[in-house]
Amino acid sequence: MAVSPEFQKLLPALPMGFADPEDSVAEVREKMAQVHGHPFGDDMIVEGMDLLGVPAAKIGTPEAMARDAVVLQFHGGAFISCDLSDYLFYGARISRNTGLAVLEIGYRLAPEYPCPAGVTDCAQAYRGLLDHGVDPGRIALIGDSCGGGMVLAALALLRDAGDPMPACAATLSGWFDLEARGTAAQGPDEPFLTTDWLRARGRDYVGAAGDLRSPLASPIEADLTGFPPLLLQAGGADLVRDDSRQLAEKATRAGVDTTLQIVPEMIHGWHGLPVPEADEALAAVGAFFASHLD
Repeated sequence: MAVSPEFQKLLPALPMGFADPEDSVAEVREKMAQVHGHPFGDDMIVEGMDLLGVPAAKIGTPEAMARDAVVLQFHGGAFISCDLSDYLFYGARISRNTGLAVLEIGYRLAPEYPCPAGVTDCAQAYRGLLDHGVDPGRIALIGDSCGGGMVLAALALLRDAGDPMPACAATLSGWFDLEARGTAAQGPDEPFLTTDWLRARGRDYVGAAGDLRSPLASPIEADLTGFPPLLLQAGGADLVRDDSRQLAEKATRAGVDTTLQIVPEMIHGWHGLPVPEADEALAAVGAFFASHLD
């Protein structure tokens, strides 16, 4: 499968060497800020919300905002970055390609607030939507990179607490194992991750004495029984692509309706890039959501 001219042109311009495992938290946040916070178009409406104490921003076109179905997004950023406003462009991309409004969640960041603070916020935000009267059958969850892991961890929290499950959930370049035990061989075209960087950020998330294999930190260890239908997307050149493969196998064994899509030659986080492959992948997410939302 040939990649688009837009992707071919963009790839050499990406900041190779981005993932330095020796970077401090402050340095990671500075680098993350440089590749986020893009403009997202004047046609998008943005509304601030409070979901049982968790800050959120709802973004979408007027048509999307008028619908009663909604996408709850848990953003990436290696658990330690960025500001909620820096991810609005990502929510806008998801909204354009799914036709649904997106609620971005401002969960607490590590290391100031180590695991499980962030995932607890994600679960609380979902409960906040229910408190606002949104039917769980009209809610889809989505998360990119570490946010994909937080989707699964939040589902486990909600299930164990007896909360109703959302209609479905999707992960984009999901990172599910903080020890990075299944990372693929580093390819020459993967600018955003290294195994050592993943392990350093995982330690930032759980703290010096934290358990990297806790199911709330590494959902590859979680019991997935009772989860709603899942869509797991990863790139063929994504260092953590095998996380999605392994999670798909485990979810299927647990009886979960699971769809795995590995997009050839795509790198980690390609959904956030201005390339046709991102729009195509998010359109597939939209079709998946449409098939499961009541």
